[in-house]
Amino acid sequence: MYMNTCQKYIGELLDEYGPLLQRQLLVMINAHFQTELTDLAGYINQMCQFGAYEKELISNEVLLSPQGAVPDFDMIRCFDVMLKFIKNTIWHRKSREYVKLRFFVSTERHDKEISVIPVKQGMERTISRYVEDRFGNAKCEVVIFLLSDKEQIKNIRVDCNYKFAVFDKNGVQFFKGN
Repeated sequence: MYMNTCQKYIGELLDEYGPLLQRQLLVMINAHFQTELTDLAGYINQMCQFGAYEKELISNEVLLSPQGAVPDFDMIRCFDVMLKFIKNTIWHRKSREYVKLRFFVSTERHDKEISVIPVKQGMERTISRYVEDRFGNAKCEVVIFLLSDKEQIKNIRVDCNYKFAVFDKNGVQFFKGN
């Protein structure tokens, strides 16, 4: 299938991160190509019809994935966290272990690499120990703990530069760490 530049970029994002939501892909396309597209439905329908992609409706949102790929909802939520910083994001990639996503932001005041770590209920202590070992006393690292609910905040104790992110009906909300 012939793919235009936007479709190729969508394919690259799906190869790197797995299934993503159409609205996330739209933000990435607009940021990457400095455009103001309002919809990707035509591109996505074409990719599904003539390529090895499929779309699925999940909670009134279109999820696009390579055929047969299983959605990683932690990654999808981590991606939403990164999108809050997209205007200053100059680099991003999928990560390993507990860190799902890393991205680098650059502003006039500072340059920082940000690591997003989803924290499931009951894993707060394990994640706290991991972060202490991996990021303790790091001056330029920022860790964003992606929580299931605000109650988890009291169970995370680390000595590094961190923030909390929680999803509610309005999307991702951030809370101060230290």
